[in-house]
Amino acid sequence: MRKLNFILYIPTKVVFGSGVVNRVGHEASKLGITRALLVTTRGGSLRRFGYVNMVMNSLQSSGIETELFAEVFTNPTAELADVGADVCRSYRCDGVIGLGGGSAIDVAKSIAIIALQGGRAEEYLKGERKAEKALPIIAIPTTHGTGTEVNRFAVLTDIKTLAKVAIASSAIYPRTAILDPELTKTLPPKLSAATTIDAFTHALESYIGLGATAVVDLFAEEAIREILQYAPKLLNNLSNVEIRSHLLYASMCAGIAISHGRTGVMHALEHAVSAFHPEVHHGIGLAALMLSWAKYIAPRVKEKFINIARLAKVPIEKLTIDEALQKTIALLEDLLKKLDLRIRLRDLGVEEGELRDLAENAMRNLQVLINNTPGNPSIEDLIEILRQAL
Repeated sequence: MRKLNFILYIPTKVVFGSGVVNRVGHEASKLGITRALLVTTRGGSLRRFGYVNMVMNSLQSSGIETELFAEVFTNPTAELADVGADVCRSYRCDGVIGLGGGSAIDVAKSIAIIALQGGRAEEYLKGERKAEKALPIIAIPTTHGTGTEVNRFAVLTDIKTLAKVAIASSAIYPRTAILDPELTKTLPPKLSAATTIDAFTHALESYIGLGATAVVDLFAEEAIREILQYAPKLLNNLSNVEIRSHLLYASMCAGIAISHGRTGVMHALEHAVSAFHPEVHHGIGLAALMLSWAKYIAPRVKEKFINIARLAKVPIEKLTIDEALQKTIALLEDLLKKLDLRIRLRDLGVEEGELRDLAENAMRNLQVLINNTPGNPSIEDLIEILRQAL
């Protein structure tokens, strides 16, 4: 039975469709931004494809000055956000725009808080400072994975403690999200697949989680349906705008779901993995963990887990409960195969001797996600999930 007891809060204006990136100047002007800090990734891909120039030209045409902070890397650190906040203040920017994947947008959101409130990112991650206000944020995702463009989280790594955790605050919902599927067409195959799995696991864990409500189910189910229908076609149709549009929409839905229901133990463990191994892309780490997570979770939430197969229109009504659970796990495995992501943690550099440290890191830093997971998982459960994924 759905939990009809919830708060629904979606303060982000979403502008969705092909070509809408050219509206960013108009949208920024409506927010009163006169000088923007454009936060994006290191390397030349977004410049090479013209996306940085598209954004800067649109801003310029609306009379908005722009300073570029192109320093973001995978699994960004608290220190990087501090540097960006210093740049933002030094140029007296009154708005922050994140262009790129989840890392770029999360750094932009973090900068928007620190530049206005002061302090350092580490203080917000540890809860020593409360994020209560931020500069106006515009998010422009170029991947279909994190959903950070519509949620209240900004994930950073504290390299001193190897804690990969989130600043969580309603203050860092982007004011506007520009979702243009044209910007995702140039994602290479591996990153296309990895970001899709990120969105999928957001939907799965929020749907399965103890914090799920009717609203969480609504958005999570929509994301699951969309991804199971369109993701299998992705790698053979990388430039197909229809497929990219549906996956970007699914990522947005999953982002709303986790903002209202959170993720769980799979994300807690992956954050530990990518804190210890910062070269590991979040979605790749999740792909390595997904099947062992499914085998742990399936017997603890049987009916809801089976419903994942129903959302994909898999015929299970004549099966026993155990057969239906196995059919659903097989569905997840087939998705990974079609995305060429049947990988193990050992392929990512994780070793047997690290498993307890990884589990303890997850339990210590992300207890809130462990607590959202059915079955009250113990440290030994976490180690076993990791071991089965190794």
